[in-house]
Amino acid sequence: MRIGMVLTSTFPPDPRVEKEALSLTENGHEVFVLCLKFKKEQSDETYLGINIIRKYMPRIVHKKLFALVITVPFYRWFWRKQIKEFIDNHKIDVLHVHDLPLCGEGIRIAKQKGLPLVGDMHENYPELIQVQRFSNTFTGKLLISKKKWYRKEKQWLNKIDNIVCVEKEMMERMSAFAPNARFYPVPNTPNIDNIFSQQTDNPEIRNKTFGKFNLFYFGKTDNARGIDTMIESIKYIKDKIPEIHMIVVGSGIALDDYIKQTKEMGYDKYISFEGWRPESQLRDYMAHVDVSIIPHIKSVQTDNSSPNKLFIAMAFEKPVIVSNCNSIARIVNDSQSGLVYESGNAKALASCVVEMYQHPDTRKRFSENAKMAIQKTYDWNITVRPLIRLYSELADTLM
Repeated sequence: MRIGMVLTSTFPPDPRVEKEALSLTENGHEVFVLCLKFKKEQSDETYLGINIIRKYMPRIVHKKLFALVITVPFYRWFWRKQIKEFIDNHKIDVLHVHDLPLCGEGIRIAKQKGLPLVGDMHENYPELIQVQRFSNTFTGKLLISKKKWYRKEKQWLNKIDNIVCVEKEMMERMSAFAPNARFYPVPNTPNIDNIFSQQTDNPEIRNKTFGKFNLFYFGKTDNARGIDTMIESIKYIKDKIPEIHMIVVGSGIALDDYIKQTKEMGYDKYISFEGWRPESQLRDYMAHVDVSIIPHIKSVQTDNSSPNKLFIAMAFEKPVIVSNCNSIARIVNDSQSGLVYESGNAKALASCVVEMYQHPDTRKRFSENAKMAIQKTYDWNITVRPLIRLYSELADTLM
């Protein structure tokens, strides 16, 4: 089949979209990705066997209109034209829309063209809008209707027959208002073979000196990630583990705030902010790591998602400490690969760190369990099977 994926961003990079497209290609389908470009990139390109079609939009226009897709029509009109041409020019058999903002147009166009539609929900989008910084500014509050996003999610998903989502918790939430849809949970797990094969040697990282007991966070540094809780927990850890150190790899809108918070609390010697680093450098960081932390703030969004960083840490055989977001806590408890603490509670996080430090045998057992869970349950080649099954079912109906 000729599968037409649509996403409101640039591509690559988008690890989830890339993994899905590659898996579908490997299973005999032809995948076309319609996406944006913000600068002078190739309009059409074949990347790892994936056919990419890029359409130009000024970055500032995308940034301003993206969250306003249900209030300002121009963004919808742009995509309506592009998707129709995309389907016609590439003889698309199935339209596969990534995330909620374009589901309305996807429903409209798939019906007009007589195509099956797949909605791929990476996020709990209304909740994401709810917590974004711009949505909570004076201008954002005037322009963005948060309640309307919740209404649109229910309205649109109730009209989509096939929904891919990231966790069974998200499936359970959405099935309440999309009872007739077929759901296919596909977690954000890594392709372990690919992750390890892409690692590069970085003596500069390997030769760094951190502490004797090192905690690790990697990923975005925005306000929903709980990094401020990690920083605050130092207050309760430093006297019990004098050689404690936190390594933070990543960038985001709140990074400067976290660096400032660290300095104001006098914790510079305990925390290193390494900035953004490619995934290919993780192995040399992991050589320093004793425990990996996923401190996400508990919310409707984080209760229904599973961050890629959790599975990557487990793949590198690192015990984890995670906040009590539903899906994350379930995975860690089921696999017995780490400890769970109450989200936002720095003292509880510190207690978990101290417990890990004082019980090296427990850390070793968690590490072994993490590796086993990845190999048996959470490798991409295993978790992608529902997506492969979906397209096998669609192929049967189109024959």
